Amino acid sequence: MLKRIVFSVLCLWPISSWSQNIKEIREGFYRADDHCLDYAVQLRDYYFENDVDSLRPLGEFLISEGIREERKSWMYYGKFLLSYYYNNHNELAFSYANLKDCQRYYERNRDLEMESEVQNLLGHTYFRDQKYNQAILCFLSSMELFSDSPAKGGLSVAQLNLAEVFYARGRYDMAEREGRSFHKRAKQLGLLRSERRAVQLLGKVYLEQKKLERAFDQLNESMKLALEIGDHGALASAHNALAIAYTQSGDLDQARKHFLQSLKQRNLQGDIRGRCESLYNLGELCYLEGKWKQAMEYYQEEWKLSEKFSLSREGNDAMEAMAYTLEAMGKIDSAFVTSMNLVEQFQKQRAEEETNKRKLGNEFYEQRIESIAVRQRERERVLESRIAKESGKQLFFWIVIFVSVGLNLYLFIGRSIQFSRKV
Repeated sequence: MLKRIVFSVLCLWPISSWSQNIKEIREGFYRADDHCLDYAVQLRDYYFENDVDSLRPLGEFLISEGIREERKSWMYYGKFLLSYYYNNHNELAFSYANLKDCQRYYERNRDLEMESEVQNLLGHTYFRDQKYNQAILCFLSSMELFSDSPAKGGLSVAQLNLAEVFYARGRYDMAEREGRSFHKRAKQLGLLRSERRAVQLLGKVYLEQKKLERAFDQLNESMKLALEIGDHGALASAHNALAIAYTQSGDLDQARKHFLQSLKQRNLQGDIRGRCESLYNLGELCYLEGKWKQAMEYYQEEWKLSEKFSLSREGNDAMEAMAYTLEAMGKIDSAFVTSMNLVEQFQKQRAEEETNKRKLGNEFYEQRIESIAVRQRERERVLESRIAKESGKQLFFWIVIFVSVGLNLYLFIGRSIQFSRKV
């Protein structure tokens, strides 16, 4: 326990001041010495909660260092981290390809814990792609692998993701069952973040079932846990869930208050996608109230952010919202122009997707060449080791022969001398 605390203090203390500085990632990684991958896991958990975009430089660093140091475990963990990044940016083709590659590697090495994590992330990718049946199979596979792994005493996040799929498909009874089971286990283990996520999901389930009192109980509990955690991401998520609940219950003033708090937390966190979501929600709230001018301001701000950071999905949502708001304001010509721009944007994205597919082929061809080169160097090293061993055996054999012949010759000469003296 003391060793783990010392490791955390030495290696994780500087994280809070990092952005995406590859030099600092390198220094922290090698400072961890024998705990390099443990350090990468801790850093992944931090970035996943606070700055998902930083997973890309971390993943690319692990791949390059894995190739340079001929450490496959680093290289494939780097690919696994890149899949998180691609998932967050909705670049699902890249995520699928990386995860399939990781899946083969961890299956060969019988690393059940990482197999479970890969299946969980693959399920999440299918979920984002709205391929719910494949997502369910992956989450069930992840839970099964986790139960057979050395980490089986812990908590499989795949169970909560499975509940999320059931929620998305409208199977609220099954979502509640899995969510309750996950929440109970998270509470037993004292995992506040997991407990908060489970409570929030249960609140959303009760909201859909029109059980408003139970829904608000769960969502307020989620807020309480978020405050206890003190994390901007957790607070933003809790405020957003409460705002949606107040919107559905008709209390738009409370909804606005929580949407604004969510936006504030996401600004503090530096979560660009989250800011876009909060701005869109505030725009929708103003639209419901008939405050179209104010709604347009929020949509325009979201659109500017999406353009600045190349977020196509958020940009499309903002343009679509601006089009129907302009139509509601009676500005039919402007609404038509915005709609045409949206169509043009869709066509542009399709062309980019085709380019990405070609790029994907080239990228993974290059990665395959690198993997082959790594394997070839491993074979050469094994061969050199065998040659050295064989050479050592041959040398030992000839030394034994030489000593044996020398000893026999010495004995023969000694006996000859003794015989000549007698004569």
